[in-house]
Amino acid sequence: MGNLTVALVRARNLIAADRGGHSDPYVKFELNDEGVHKSEVVKKTVNPEFENETFIVPIVCAAIQISSSNKWHHRDPSLFLAY
Repeated sequence: MGNLTVALVRARNLIAADRGGHSDPYVKFELNDEGVHKSEVVKKTVNPEFENETFIVPIVCAAIQISSSNKWHHRDPSLFLAY
């Protein structure tokens, strides 16, 4: 068993979902298809900067999927896990 430490820093060029050309993005983290963390919403931007978004999850064996969410559900396969 070990720990997975995740630090969310920023996102770039998200799809604008609001009429004004902005979005209210946040990130959901799932581990083995179970939600383990939801970030704060960053209002009115398509280039959010996240502050103090770090958490630790105990793991044994995991399938990790990273997806971005906005006003409408959106999964972007180009997102990747950096380690």
